[in-house]
Amino acid sequence: MKLFQLTLIFLIAIVSCNISQTTKIERESQPDIYGVSGTDAEINKSIETANNNGSEAI
Repeated sequence: MKLFQLTLIFLIAIVSCNISQTTKIERESQPDIYGVSGTDAEINKSIETANNNGSEAI
């Protein structure tokens, strides 16, 4: 029974660690870089709006 509980806890921990699709790259004296999923509708809409506005977004 104890082996089953430990296995279950281990599997839950592994699955929960893999849920995050955001990656972070830290660089010395530089801003951090965050990688995100390309399926975020709100981000995609913002990018499309910025691209359509051209220099107005600056």
